[in-house]
Amino acid sequence: MAEEKRVKSLLSRLKAGYKNSKIICWPGTDEEIKIVLPNEQILLDASDATDRIFAGRQVGAHNIDEYESEKLTQQLYRVIEDPETGKPVSSKITEFRWILTPEVKVALADEFRQFADECDPDPTRLSEEDFDVLFENVKKNSKKTLGNVSSIFTARKLISVLVEELSRLQTDNGSSS
Repeated sequence: MAEEKRVKSLLSRLKAGYKNSKIICWPGTDEEIKIVLPNEQILLDASDATDRIFAGRQVGAHNIDEYESEKLTQQLYRVIEDPETGKPVSSKITEFRWILTPEVKVALADEFRQFADECDPDPTRLSEEDFDVLFENVKKNSKKTLGNVSSIFTARKLISVLVEELSRLQTDNGSSS
């Protein structure tokens, strides 16, 4: 029974896609915030905003950490919401930066990555049982499931396993195509 609940939980999280959210507390306080999984538009907006800030500056070994830090700030700004209103916790990114200490940023980023892994796990950290569940669900409902898998590594592994199974079935049936 516990195994069945775990399986359903993984599948429901994958199917939920962007609708996935989690209520957590702002680090060091009891103030609740909501984190949501980003969709492609959120990630693009965060990257574009970072690129605008770094416009005219060559990004290289000397400032890549600063660039990646800003990109993370932009992403966190877009995925952290007031749980009651669904709006950003601050109206402007500059306000958000004022409340984002380095320690808080690390804690929020860790919380966010952990939540993202729960909802769209990296296959290198996905148990064989969980991957088998995902694989079986793809076979039953490929369009719906694959459309909600945002990890390219998970998608590649699924495709590879599906092709192997198709090849094995064709060989078993005497087909060479």
